Amino acid sequence: LDILNTFYNEKSFYGTKKYLRNLNKKILPNDYLEKLYNYATNEIFIDIARNYLKEEPLLAELNLVLSPASLENSEKEYEGSQCWHSDFDDTKILKFFIYLDDVSEDNGPLQVIPKNITKRILDEKNYIWGGNKSHDDAIYPKESNGYSNMISGKGSIIIADTVNCLHRGSRNVRKRRILLIASFYTKTSFRYTPINWLLPKPFSDYILNLSSPL
Repeated sequence: LDILNTFYNEKSFYGTKKYLRNLNKKILPNDYLEKLYNYATNEIFIDIARNYLKEEPLLAELNLVLSPASLENSEKEYEGSQCWHSDFDDTKILKFFIYLDDVSEDNGPLQVIPKNITKRILDEKNYIWGGNKSHDDAIYPKESNGYSNMISGKGSIIIADTVNCLHRGSRNVRKRRILLIASFYTKTSFRYTPINWLLPKPFSDYILNLSSPL
């Protein structure tokens, strides 16, 4: 948690989404990167991921992300991951959301629909991953209340399967929200297929960009 006190600067975050930015990890010294990696690969996390995925997990992503404070959005301005969606880099993914700020309604908290309700919705809507309507609040009408606001204090950890649980976040962010996100995949995921490990660059990067659930 002390890393951001040393290196925090909103200009150090980048990305195409104005509402969700990634920290440029190149600004962090190697010893801090090592600390982040060692934290994310703590045996407690690995054991949880292993038991859920039913195999040795692959830590595919480790990112510090920022939802910057902004003027309150109108519904028409919500886009991308601000709307209900399911990730589909794998048949199941386990993500650890480590809160580096207190998260209240003012921080645009992660919102999650339970797995059983998500399955029903995806079946009823004939949901298509990556399609034009894959990120859409119409998937789950606004009068429905069967989802959870992941509100909690600094240092809390939220664990979710973001494939099998529809989710959204970074909505109406009036106070900044910074998270450390560790994502565990299976070793045969659609995005990080085994062939990517074997081919030399730039071939592996080319195939990675072409990866898809198809």
